[in-house]
Amino acid sequence: MNTEITCFYKLLSYALHSDHSDMITQTQKEQIRQKLPDLLQLARQHNVSLFVYDALCQCDIDDPLLQETTFQREMLFECYHNYDMLFFAKKILALLEEHSVSYCLLKGVSLLANYPKPECRSASDIDILVSDPKEYTRTRNLLLSYGFCVANGTTDHHEELLYYENDKTYLLELHNKLINNSGNVRDETIKALFKQTIPVKKNLSFAALSYQCLNTEQNLLYLLLHMLQHFTSLGFGAKLLCDWTVFLEHHAHEIDFMAFQTMLEDLGLVPFCEVMTELCIRYLGLPREILEKNHCTFLAATIDPALLQRVLDDIHTAGEFGKENHTRVLIAHQNNFSSTIAQGHRQMKIYFPKLSHCFLFWPVLWSITLYRFLCNNRRLRKIDTKTILENTRQRQELFKALSLDSDAKRKEN
Repeated sequence: MNTEITCFYKLLSYALHSDHSDMITQTQKEQIRQKLPDLLQLARQHNVSLFVYDALCQCDIDDPLLQETTFQREMLFECYHNYDMLFFAKKILALLEEHSVSYCLLKGVSLLANYPKPECRSASDIDILVSDPKEYTRTRNLLLSYGFCVANGTTDHHEELLYYENDKTYLLELHNKLINNSGNVRDETIKALFKQTIPVKKNLSFAALSYQCLNTEQNLLYLLLHMLQHFTSLGFGAKLLCDWTVFLEHHAHEIDFMAFQTMLEDLGLVPFCEVMTELCIRYLGLPREILEKNHCTFLAATIDPALLQRVLDDIHTAGEFGKENHTRVLIAHQNNFSSTIAQGHRQMKIYFPKLSHCFLFWPVLWSITLYRFLCNNRRLRKIDTKTILENTRQRQELFKALSLDSDAKRKEN
């Protein structure tokens, strides 16, 4: 692992733990100073700039670059934006409570209480789950009457709503289910596991915010499925690993790990969960002893170091949700023609969530999807299709190494 990556995760680990048990040595401080411009750029790509800046300040790493007015304004703006999103969430949740909406607040704001400095965790939107169809329609109408308008980002599991106030735009993702359909047998298992979501009351004391969220086991599983969803499309960055680290560290004593292990086995996600947890232990300071003390079942005795490095490289080069790597597309579950066609069909449904319900439109929609794919490669990504296909092949191999093609194998059996 190169020095830049080592320093980057060292700073993140430092920021995630208020006791600073993962100390930064003088040698590492010097390395950080030498790599500072690259580290700040990497933090921007992964949307963890405030974590890195906070760690730099707390371990007394001073540099003229950190004092520049432009950089200071950037950090101030990010912090202000996070507070702004938090209090916007507070206003919207009060509206839902006032109208007795049964909802669950997902990821983002619902995870802030697990961080030493909640304002450092970036938030670009608010995610709310309303799983009952009638309640979903009522909630959607309520939000529209409040002033929200429908955006273009509609998928099979959520709808994007925009709210404009004081020259600012706020994004709310209203979910009818937790995860989008991936077109494999795992979908039915997920549906069964989340068939009943009983909201749990939580509080974010520093913001005087009360909210409803998933119970601990369901929340943990959702965080894993959220990582999986992005991993099998364009990838995800370091921020989701930070979420996994702080949630596990703060809630390990509440988790029924035997029940959670059964969920993992039913979903075929044991290797994926083991690798993500091991990465958090090695690079983000997740205390192994806390997990062992609470009888965590997904601590692997041995994990291939080469596999860990490949997954870390995949996360590192992705940036936030794959935005930094233009050679990435959705990964097919198997490296054959039928899986490629199935994945193309899935992409068509993402592009055209409403029209795709009518099979008579499929031939035209397939053609448009293929045309968009080829044009975007040249015009937007400025990458040739051959390079994209090679990158896809390499990521498919990683996909198989994590046994994420097991659902396809179970389907065949």
